[in-house]
Formats: sequence, structure tokens, C-alpha cells
Amino acid sequence: MQFLDLAPELVHQILLEAVFTRGIRRSFTLRLVCKRFYHDVQSALFKSHLLDNYGTYKLLHFWHVDRNKRASTFWHSYLVYRVQNNSDSCPPHFRHIRRLVETLCTETVGDVNVTIEKLCWPILTIATDRANSNLIDLDFELDLLCAATYLNIITVVKRLLQRGYHPQRKQAFFDSPMTLAALTGNKHLLVYLQKMVIETRLSHNLKAEHSSSIIGAAMSGDRDVVKTALYPPSWSTINDENFIEGPFVPRRTSAWQSLWKAQMYTGNLEMYKYLEGFSQRPEERPGQSVLMLHIRFGNFEIVKHILDTTGTFFRGARGDCGAKHQDMIDLLLEYGFDKKFPRLDRQQSEWLGDETASIEAQITNTLLVHELFDHGASIYDVRTAKTALEWAVSREDTVMVVGVLQTFDTSKGALDDDIR
Repeated sequence: MQFLDLAPELVHQILLEAVFTRGIRRSFTLRLVCKRFYHDVQSALFKSHLLDNYGTYKLLHFWHVDRNKRASTFWHSYLVYRVQNNSDSCPPHFRHIRRLVETLCTETVGDVNVTIEKLCWPILTIATDRANSNLIDLDFELDLLCAATYLNIITVVKRLLQRGYHPQRKQAFFDSPMTLAALTGNKHLLVYLQKMVIETRLSHNLKAEHSSSIIGAAMSGDRDVVKTALYPPSWSTINDENFIEGPFVPRRTSAWQSLWKAQMYTGNLEMYKYLEGFSQRPEERPGQSVLMLHIRFGNFEIVKHILDTTGTFFRGARGDCGAKHQDMIDLLLEYGFDKKFPRLDRQQSEWLGDETASIEAQITNTLLVHELFDHGASIYDVRTAKTALEWAVSREDTVMVVGVLQTFDTSKGALDDDIR
């Protein structure tokens, strides 16, 4: 009898034990054994709750601009699973999310499971990052305001605002209601919240709420929402330095800094250019972090636009900057990417990764590694080669191991002696 011929309950129990034994990283590799394992191992991973302890902040912080959606889809599925199947023993914020959804569905007669799936997106990064932490500050009514804003449940939004909650206040789980309205592209609700800020702000200034809503608007991809975030209609009648007049945003203001940040939060070239247009003069040297982030997440058109308009900036850049896609590697090589590896710094280690490599990733590495070496990349330092080899072995990446061993110049026997 073959393993998969066993009763489904027994297969699931064996895979669950395998997940506990192998841990998270090797369980991801186990998913690639066959199509059934792909689904059954994921189910076992979810049931094990091991993922509650996994740090996802760095992985998911920019999930919405990552060309590869597999990570965000996987973690969204896990968050939905935990909220839908929570118990008294699960981390408190999973129960908190479900209570929010059930309260809102009572108002709207909506489907609880469908609403959970929707609401898990705006809180994906925070709610999955080391989910066992009890340090998250839970404010039910403020979170209810945020959730209602994201889901466009106007009656709840207005009722909670009348109780004195501020539309610009950010909570541990959610961005501020103003940011969430901008994020969803809900222009009318954003205008309403902007008006409420003026009416309820007391001693508050508008700097923080102005900035965050601009970033949310950029993420929505809607130009009209960006304009509304930049030029709130209700703010033009007050004497406040944060209100902007004219087509351009003054440099070094909070709005200008937010527009600069917003260029990180969009993967759409047209929106990126639109955000650039608010500067009176194009940036001669755009922030390095903007360029590196879009390289890392494979936003080919944006990277090419930056290199075409500010090519001199990139000439001195080193390292692959986290590039993971074949077309991005080709583009960087075309624009004079420094192919040598004098040392394995943090950017290069991000490309190599620090997790067990899947079979799929090894196949991708075959293309990328040979592409780099064919264009003259070299690992000419014993210390670097040893580090690269250790990395490849720890990740169980046979392709990378072979690549390092075959390309390193061992004529002097330096590598062999050092490894011994």
C-alpha cells in the first residue's frame, strides 16, 4: 500500500507530526512533493499553529507592491483560518477580529466568513507578525470605526464619530480611518472624514493625518483620491500650513515627504509618474530606498523608468539589491550592474535567502546564477566563497552549491584548505 492510499485522516495526522518534527521551513519544501502534499501540508501547518510564532513584518510590510503574491496569499489564508476557527486558547487578537466582524455583520446582515476574508487584508502585516504576542493594544470601538470605514459601513462610522473618536487616530491593528478611506478609493467618505477632522481636531495639527491619507490614496491607484488627500476641500478655509495651494507640493514639507514615501507604496508606473509630477523639478537623485525596493519586488517598469531618467545615480550601486526575477536581473546587467561579489552583504544575502530553498526556487536559481556568472560575476575571495557555500548548504539548495563549487577558482587550493 502506498502512503497516499492510507485513510485521509491518517495521512493528515502523519503530515501534522511531520510538520512538528521538521519545522516551518522544511515543511514548505515538503509541500512541493506532489499536488496533494501542497494542500495537505498547508492544512497541517495551519492546524499546528506553529505559524503564530513566525515573524512576518519584513516579509509582508510591502506585500501590496510585491509582484509575487504567493507570500501575501498564503499568510492571508492563514489569518482567515485562525480568525474563522479561533477558540478561547488562541491569541486574543484573533478573537478580537472575529468579534469586530460579528458586530458589523449584525448591522449589515452580512456573511461573517466573507467579511473576515475582506477585513484580514488591511491588517495582514500586523495581525500575522508573531501572533502570540499579547502586547497589542486592543481598543474595540476604535477598531470598529476603522473596520467600518474600510468596509464602507457609513452608519457605524457616523455613530462612532459622534461619540468623539477622531478620524485620524491610528490604532495598533489598523491605519487611521482617513487612511483606510483613501486606501479603498472611497473619495466621498474621505471628504467627509476630512471635514470631521476640522470640526473635532481641538489642539491636534493636521500633519500626521495629511501624510498618512496621501500614502493610502497612492495605494488605491486612484488619481482623484490622491488629489483629494493632497487638497482637502474643507481645509482651504482654515489658516493651516499643511493645506497646499497650487499644482506643486513644496519640498521638505510633510506632504512632499509623504509623496516620496508613496512612491514606494505603488507598483503602478502611471501612478508613480503622477506622484512625481507634484514636484516642480524632477529628482536628480531619487531616494536609494525607493529604487532598491522596486528592484526587490520586481516592479520592472518602475525600475526601468528610474534608470532611464536618473541613470547616473545607479552607476555606482553595488549588489543585486534583492532582485529575484529573470527580467529584473537582465535589466540590471544592461544598466551596468556591478557583477562582482567582494563580500556577501545584507542585500546579497536577501537574494540568496536564509531559508530552505524549494525545488521551484532552485530551478529559478539555476537561471539567475548562470546568468550572473555568464556576464562575468565572480566569487574570488575565499571567505566569500565559504560563506556562500555555507548559505547554500543551510538552505539545502543543491543548485547553489554546485554553482559556487564550479565557479570558484580553486587552482591554488585555497578553498579546499579553508573548508578542511
